[in-house]
Amino acid sequence: MKKCNISFLFILLFFSFNFFAEEAKKWTIAAEAFSYESVQSDENISDGISKTLPLIILEKLDANIVRNVYPDENFDRIQFDLKKERMSLFLQLSGLVKTRDSLVLYDYSDSELKRKQKEQDKKINEVKKKIDENLQKLAESEKQFELEAKKIVEGNYENDNKSDFFKFVDMLKHFFSSKDNLYSKEDINFYNNDRAFLYKVPENLKGKPYNSKEFENAMVSANINTLLTGSVTQIGNYYSITVDMYLYPSGKKIASISDVGTTFDFDSICSNMARQLIPIISNSLPVELFVNIQNEDILVSEVDFFIDDILQKNFADGTVIQSGVHYVQFTCPGYNSLSTSYFFEGNKKYVIDILLEKTEEE
Repeated sequence: MKKCNISFLFILLFFSFNFFAEEAKKWTIAAEAFSYESVQSDENISDGISKTLPLIILEKLDANIVRNVYPDENFDRIQFDLKKERMSLFLQLSGLVKTRDSLVLYDYSDSELKRKQKEQDKKINEVKKKIDENLQKLAESEKQFELEAKKIVEGNYENDNKSDFFKFVDMLKHFFSSKDNLYSKEDINFYNNDRAFLYKVPENLKGKPYNSKEFENAMVSANINTLLTGSVTQIGNYYSITVDMYLYPSGKKIASISDVGTTFDFDSICSNMARQLIPIISNSLPVELFVNIQNEDILVSEVDFFIDDILQKNFADGTVIQSGVHYVQFTCPGYNSLSTSYFFEGNKKYVIDILLEKTEEE
């Protein structure tokens, strides 16, 4: 292997190791049977399609997807837990106040009544203190969320004429910058640990909006982070398929994808839908790529830069791609090509310095 190739590959492959990886939490995805609308279809056929389509989509999803949990999603979780705690504390408070007020109905002596009221007031104050602490946590979490969200959207990167070594060091510092700690990563998990298992909506939830409090509570209780729902409309031999995705807690709709085809197209339609859902599930952010050609005798226009075998035009001005694994390749007449596969993490800027080596003459 040529020296320049080793240098190029070393830099990219070095970053591919997650030295400080922690055991990832699980982010659970579930799907329910799709609704079906048709005036001519057999009930058994419609029921089969309603259940088969979501299962095919789940099957097409890569089990190795990692969910990036950013401040807004984490804040929704904190809000939900704190609100649930406050509601429970309020019920306790209500019961304690009623108990205290009812003490006068009993035949207690004045001293005994005061003692019991004092005991009850102590319990009431303890609950009130917990509610106040809960509200304080909420205020602190909201303030922290605003700070983290601001940092996430900031994209201040340096670009100067430092040597290759110091550019590498800068990339290293950026790769392990404090911004990386502003979001966590969670491995994708399928409901019931089985992608061939559909979530069955309880009878008391049927007809309830997916963003309703009742549905939200049910999803959180079932440890479901996102639910795939859908609808199928049949007209003749053609089917219109729509898939919606809801995030919990919060009940936000984070995706809605539609397509049309026949039964012969179901597999490809589901593959395309899964492909469109993956970046939404992973919650990926765009990546900025900048390429510097180090060879002084080569014009940038003479170098072809490919990402996933697609030629990138005007790449000298920067290229924006989605995060994930991409195959990158550089070619130039009279020079050895450079190529590698690398996982580009979202919300980052990568500067790739290329020094091409001339081909050896035979």
